[in-house]
Amino acid sequence: MNLPRTCGSLALLACSLMPATASAYNQVYFQGGYSELSVDDKHDSGWITQVGYSYALSYSLAIETAIFFNASGTAPLTDEDTHKEYVDYRGAIVAMRGEMPISNLFLTYGKIGANYTSLQYSHWGNGQHGSDEFGSFRPYVAIGLKAPVSHNLMMSGEMQYLDMAKGFRANTFSLGLHFIF
Repeated sequence: MNLPRTCGSLALLACSLMPATASAYNQVYFQGGYSELSVDDKHDSGWITQVGYSYALSYSLAIETAIFFNASGTAPLTDEDTHKEYVDYRGAIVAMRGEMPISNLFLTYGKIGANYTSLQYSHWGNGQHGSDEFGSFRPYVAIGLKAPVSHNLMMSGEMQYLDMAKGFRANTFSLGLHFIF
């Protein structure tokens, strides 16, 4: 019995039995985009930024964590009255991402999970000023499309829905870069 040959065969066997969590599919990503914030009949648009990490469980399933914030500062909400209202929001996301190739160049994906959002709400009207801060865990969903730029870089376009406390919600469209390692 040849010991080096046996050890080499066992090492190859062990590598072949490892789960399909190849490190080539873990990702760090940066996204920026347009966000429509609304509550009741009031709404405003602004910019949102998101930074995240994705850990691959398999070739088509990953766990994702991210932080996001309203990059344009406070969003002034508009309504028919003379009241001025400003909202600043930021938070974190934990989601499962499933993806599927739709051609040789494109992957489509969906995410479902939860977000924690902290809102700072300031309002002025009738000579009075008020300020509230609240946060909550709420549902999170997103769909997107990714295309490779190089062997370790992908571009994405994504639509997200963030449900927030007190009836606030944000619909976003963002473009991103995913660094694969």
